[in-house]
Amino acid sequence: METISASIQSQNDCDVFSQEGTYEYTTRHSANYYHFEIVKQRSGIYRIYIVQQPSYNGRSTGDHDTHRIYDSSRSLNYICVKSDKQPTSVSDATTWLIMWAEGTDHYIKHGSWDV
Repeated sequence: METISASIQSQNDCDVFSQEGTYEYTTRHSANYYHFEIVKQRSGIYRIYIVQQPSYNGRSTGDHDTHRIYDSSRSLNYICVKSDKQPTSVSDATTWLIMWAEGTDHYIKHGSWDV
């Protein structure tokens, strides 16, 4: 595994941020563990699947509140990114997964995404 930032790891045998694959992230403040899979789509954008994350501890788990979309073909949620902000590289995707994980941690603790 490779380290991204201080607490993201890649299970790829490649340079960090360079290829699709599985990434792990541990948040800065609460040390919660997240596991993602970054997959390039036919359109050229990268989708960030959420393989594992902490419980929402009673908070709403709705798509809008959690900024997730369910992909029934993979039985996984992925991070919702505005259409004009879609990641076009693995580096962009890792930036989004960090922001989403940190935002999710804040939402779990405080009930909002104000990070």
